[in-house]
Amino acid sequence: PCTSINMKTILWHYTSYQALEGILYWGEIRTSHNAGARWTVWFSSHPVWEPTAFNHTGTPKVRIGVLSEVAPHDWQAFRKMSGISPDTANGLESRENNPNIDPSKWFVTFENVGRPKWIAVQQMNDKSGEWEDLKLSPRPNVVVRQGRKLAEWAREKFRGFYYRLMYPSAREADS
Repeated sequence: PCTSINMKTILWHYTSYQALEGILYWGEIRTSHNAGARWTVWFSSHPVWEPTAFNHTGTPKVRIGVLSEVAPHDWQAFRKMSGISPDTANGLESRENNPNIDPSKWFVTFENVGRPKWIAVQQMNDKSGEWEDLKLSPRPNVVVRQGRKLAEWAREKFRGFYYRLMYPSAREADS
């Protein structure tokens, strides 16, 4: 766990284990398109799990921690800077479908976030509900978990159409 850094300074990019494989392949969290708004990487100061994050039962939950200066724009700044429509922004803020939503915990950057800026990569233990560090290999873009090199596996798995949909810039890289 991140004991040497004040936990209040950490923002988390919550995602799924499957998405982590693509992130590790590229060595960065890539910006994604947001409902007609500017391409963004989302973070949350929520300490356990961001209620708006990917949340499918049975899929391991993962988070990547960064210092707060990596994602300097809060929700209000995002609304002004991103080009998101007021109706869409209001819909994202709505607690109607999820009473745990708290936009004051949302932060963004408009740039990809590379591995050198990560201070933690963790997976939630399904049994205990506790976050556990994933061991990153000294080699770039590889995480070691139960003896398996996920980034190498992801390189083969995600070569096709689905991967290029998730990461449009992969079209240039694969050409």
